[in-house]
Amino acid sequence: MLPLRDNPFVTILLPLACADDLLMHAILAFSGSHLACKEPGSPVATATELHYARLIGGLRSELARLLREGESGEQAVRLLPILMVASHYEAISGDAQGAMFSHLRACRSLIMSLTGPNGSGKSLPPSIMRDSLGFSIELYTYISVNNMLTYQGHLADADTASDPFVVPLEDMAAFPTFGALFAGGHELFRLVPQVSRLASRRLAQETDPPTPPSSTLQAAHDDLLARITSWTMPQQPRAAETASEWGDRATAAEAFRQGLLTYLAAAAGGSRVASDAGAMGAIGRCAGAFYGHALRLQLAPAPYTVSLMWPTMMVGSCMVDAAQRETLERGLRRGRFAMRHLGVMADVLRLLWDDPDPRAFGPNGLRLIMRKHGITFGVV
Repeated sequence: MLPLRDNPFVTILLPLACADDLLMHAILAFSGSHLACKEPGSPVATATELHYARLIGGLRSELARLLREGESGEQAVRLLPILMVASHYEAISGDAQGAMFSHLRACRSLIMSLTGPNGSGKSLPPSIMRDSLGFSIELYTYISVNNMLTYQGHLADADTASDPFVVPLEDMAAFPTFGALFAGGHELFRLVPQVSRLASRRLAQETDPPTPPSSTLQAAHDDLLARITSWTMPQQPRAAETASEWGDRATAAEAFRQGLLTYLAAAAGGSRVASDAGAMGAIGRCAGAFYGHALRLQLAPAPYTVSLMWPTMMVGSCMVDAAQRETLERGLRRGRFAMRHLGVMADVLRLLWDDPDPRAFGPNGLRLIMRKHGITFGVV
C-alpha cells in the first residue's frame, strides 16, 4: 500500500464516502475494527458493530434492488468499493468462516458485468468514479491472489482461485490508480495462479511409491523459476516518491518474491515435499532471504508491511525450526499491530505445526488443516 498522499483509500474512497452513507458506514466499521480488537466492549466497539449492521443491511437492500431493476454502470461502480471495504472488515475482524468470500464473489460478478464485451463500465466518464473502478479492480485482484494459500486456491471460492485476474494486468494499467496495491510487483502477482496450477497438476500425477515430475511439469517448473528469479523491480520511481520510499517498495517486492519461490519449491515436492531434500534446501534459502527483507520493513516507517501476509503464510507453512516457529507466532500475536486476523493466521500455523500427519506441511498442508478444522479465513 502506498504512502497516505497517494493512497486511494484516502484520495478516492473518503471523498466518495462524504456523499455516500453506505460507503461511510463501511469505512467507519473498517476503521473502528482496528480499535475494537484492542478494546472489546468499549463504546468504539459498540459503534463499530452498529456501522457494520447498517453496512450489511444496506448492501442486501442495494444488491436486491440491482437484481430487481437491472444494473447500471454507475450503480455497480458505486457498490464495488463498498463490497471491498466490507471484505476488509470481515478479514481483520478475525472471521474464520469465509464471510469475506461472499463479498468477493459479488465483486467478481460486478466487475465481469462492467468490463465484459458489452460492459457498462466502458461508458463511464473519466472521473473519480472511473478511478474508483480501477482501484476496486486492483483491490479485488490483490486480495484474491493473497488468498491463494493452497494449491487448489482458497477453499471458499473456486472461481476466484482458478482465475483471480478477471481483468488483465495490461487493462488495469490504463487506470491512473494502477500499482496502488501491487506497488511495482504486479508481474510477481501474475505468477501466483500459474504456480498454483502447476502444483495441482503435480499432485494429480503423484504415485505410490513417489516418482519424479514428468518432463512437461519439470519444464513448466523451470520456466516459472526462471521468470521469478529474473524479475526486476521497475526502476522508475513514482511522482514525489523519495529514494527511501522506493527502497521500501522494492524490499516488499523482494519479500513477496521469496514467498513465491517458497510456493514453487513446495509445489515441486508435491504432498511429500517435507521428505524432498532438494525442495527443502530451496525452501530454507528462501526463508532466510524472506526474513531479512521482512525485518527491514518492520524497522522502517513504511506502509508496505501489509504485503507480507501472503509470503508469511507461505514461509511459515514450510517452517521446521522450533525457535523460528516461536518467533513467528509471537510476532503475529504480539507484534505492533496485534490484529485479530493475525491471531487467526497464528492459530492456523500452530495447528499445522502440531499436526502429526506427514502431509501437514506447506501450502498443501494448509489446505489439509483448514479442512480438518473447518477454518476458512481471509488474508488482506
